Amino acid sequence: LGDALRECDVDYYLLVGNEIPPLIIRLAYTLALAFIDKYNEAIGEVNRILNIARGRGSIYDAERLYGLGLASIIAIAARLGREVKPGDADIALRIASFAIKRVALPGFIKSVLGALEPLHGKAPHRYLKLLAVASDMVNLDPITVRYIFDKLNEILDNYGDVVRGYAWSLVYAISAYALLLWKYFDHFNSKEVGDMVGRVVDLLNELGRIKSSLGVIAWAYALAPALDSGYVRRLMEKKLGIDVFVKVSEILKELNDKRERVQELMRDEEFMSYIESWFVKADEEAVRGTILDAASLLKQALAIYLLNNNELDEARDLFNEVAEERREIGDYKSYLIARGWALRVEAIKGSLVGDGLTKLVDGFRQLYEETFSKEHFIPTAGYLSTASANLSEYLVSLALMGDHETINKLLEEHLWVLNTDRRVSVLTRLMLNALLGPGGGLSGELEGKLGVNPEELIDAFRFDIHGQFLPALRVALEIAKPEDGIKSCEELNDEVCIDFVLAVKGNSAAVKQLREWLINAFQGASNVSLISFRELGVDANEFRGLVNGLDGKSLVQLIAPGTLMARLALMLRALINGDERLAKAHALYEAVDVSGKLLTRLFLEAYETCRDLGSEGCDLKNDKFRRAVAGLFFYHV
Repeated sequence: LGDALRECDVDYYLLVGNEIPPLIIRLAYTLALAFIDKYNEAIGEVNRILNIARGRGSIYDAERLYGLGLASIIAIAARLGREVKPGDADIALRIASFAIKRVALPGFIKSVLGALEPLHGKAPHRYLKLLAVASDMVNLDPITVRYIFDKLNEILDNYGDVVRGYAWSLVYAISAYALLLWKYFDHFNSKEVGDMVGRVVDLLNELGRIKSSLGVIAWAYALAPALDSGYVRRLMEKKLGIDVFVKVSEILKELNDKRERVQELMRDEEFMSYIESWFVKADEEAVRGTILDAASLLKQALAIYLLNNNELDEARDLFNEVAEERREIGDYKSYLIARGWALRVEAIKGSLVGDGLTKLVDGFRQLYEETFSKEHFIPTAGYLSTASANLSEYLVSLALMGDHETINKLLEEHLWVLNTDRRVSVLTRLMLNALLGPGGGLSGELEGKLGVNPEELIDAFRFDIHGQFLPALRVALEIAKPEDGIKSCEELNDEVCIDFVLAVKGNSAAVKQLREWLINAFQGASNVSLISFRELGVDANEFRGLVNGLDGKSLVQLIAPGTLMARLALMLRALINGDERLAKAHALYEAVDVSGKLLTRLFLEAYETCRDLGSEGCDLKNDKFRRAVAGLFFYHV
């Protein structure tokens, strides 16, 4: 394949400005149609690639992508009515599953899954693996997440008997649902979450009934979202009659035991069928890696639980343990993620001054060098997202040191990497503006690289904003005119949405209504009681006082965020613009609304620093306030 990957004259026909335009993509699809007559040759070629890879013990990236192209030809044949044998669909989806994580951008995942969908009825057990791999990716948009969710339900509803004939495919179904619950919980309503938990429980019980040795792997996936969400945890405990934390301990112990019995597992036909579905070569290393992967995943979920509950030392140690295990099995991307978490915990602990800050910057520098090393850097969606986050952490630690020069050099070289994750990029640049601006102003070079305009902010966080408030927020940030905002609300057939736009325009009745809405939401925050208000050292009157001083534009910015990351972005924007009252309101609102001891503490520290020190407290030259805001950043990035 070497010659095929080198530059050639064909590139000039395919590429326009280093991108493939829609017309060429359509022509490429038409070209694929021409290969349908070569169906048998395509199947033979897939078999040949897999045999070569199996003999080598690994599959090259070029082979993965070539195989994906061959699988798409077979899928197009099925779409056009050609009879495709189940075995042919199985092998086509098998090679495609090796390629899907090498897709460069998460926005293309739905296109890949859709292209291969004609084969899912022929080999539903194999298509489940595709969905499981896809659900493990970061930064999927809501449309892709919904597609994966719907296809999971469709396959289990329509092809359940086929799927149950392959115990290993039940593990993929469990992992796909569990990963959606863990990574994309906010994309689903309470009924859908309950349905997914119910599906996971039924599948776990199915594996239990057949006494499958794969049950322990499935349990490791299933328990991860239960550690992350109290709601999922309560549902799972009720449906299964377990204590989640006791079960986590049991599963980790059992996985550790299996690590000592690899040879025995290699004689287990059912367990090895799962290994063969995951690796091109099912050997001892693959078995050991699978067990370690499941254990590390569960440990990472437990470490995040400990972090959220402000048990920082325990969380840091567990993240470091996970990092070492990931490196041991050659999962370098996951190693970088876990190591990044460990360093961020150190930052959140408050090691942001003196020798502690110097040591932290050195740690982030080392992580940056490992991330961008030529040996490991690969331009896939998952790796680029990890690289974007690790770069952002290093940049912000340098900003705390006031190292403008190194920041400028890094941005010149790697700004494109930072921008591969739009939310991380926008949040990082806002944070750098906040930290570097007050220290005498940004240099001309940095100011040009770090600027974040309102359109870019909204575009990055468009799925993190409550849709009902989005038209009004666009008007508040002067992206849209009031009449355009009202028109958008009318298209949504939402009268309340119109009221929010009117509030931004300054309509007194609408502003009053929005203020009362916010105050009622603050008082009725689901995890807050009168006792916890007193424990926090705040009361509703403090929030009322802040809200009464905000106009319609600020009120909409306060109510619009649907995620913590979006809240922090708008809070940073308020600080950069010198809007102290709005920044304080953001911090106080989230301090009582958020779940988890750590985030409550971090938002409360930011608020109290502003409140107790007056205008000096919200000054980003104030070291205590800078540390409080930096702690929030390191949690969210």
